[in-house]
Formats: sequence, C-alpha cells, structure tokens
Amino acid sequence: MSNKVTRKKHVDMRKFTRDASRLTIDEAAAVVEGNAATTAPADTGTLRNSIGRRVLRDDLAEVFSDVEYAVYQEFGTRFMQAQPFMRPALDGLRSDLNRVWSKATGESYARNKR
Repeated sequence: MSNKVTRKKHVDMRKFTRDASRLTIDEAAAVVEGNAATTAPADTGTLRNSIGRRVLRDDLAEVFSDVEYAVYQEFGTRFMQAQPFMRPALDGLRSDLNRVWSKATGESYARNKR
C-alpha cells in the first residue's frame, strides 16, 4: 500500500466561468463580424472592410462599422431602401451559440484545470 497522496485536478469555478464568458463573448462577436462582412452591400468594399469588433467587458462586446453611411445602409432613408447587414448577422449568431459556448467552455476548462 502506498502512502503517496494524489492531488486531484480541480477547476476554480469563478475563474472558469469568467474565462468561458469572455471567450464566448469574443467568439460570438467574431461570428457576427464575419456574418456582417459577408452580407454587407459591397459596391467598393469599403463598408465590408470597415466592420470590426472589440470586447468591452467580460460580458459585453460590440461589432461596428466606422464608415458614416453604414447606418443608412442598415436602416435606409426616405430615398433609399434599407439593406440590413448587422441585424441579420446578429440573427445568424443564434444558430451558432451552442457551438460557440461549447468551444469556449472547453478552452476555459483546459486553461483552468490544475
């Protein structure tokens, strides 16, 4: 019989959920960014190339376009029909959420197990 004490690997749940949340937010924003870039109207490509993302907090990210006419493309004007690209991109995320969450929790678990 061995007197060797084995130490089981464990996960700090607070750190795990914080990391998983941040990874999920970043991955979700990346999915929306990609969807928006592929569905944005592309006359010159400027609008598509202007779409970006940034994580603001562990639970908040934004996907944006920094060209001034993006809002008019998204919502239209009284002279121009709307050609939405951000809202459909966000709607497309719904089908990917399970995959995004599974990926993030797996990565967070791997980082946090000791």
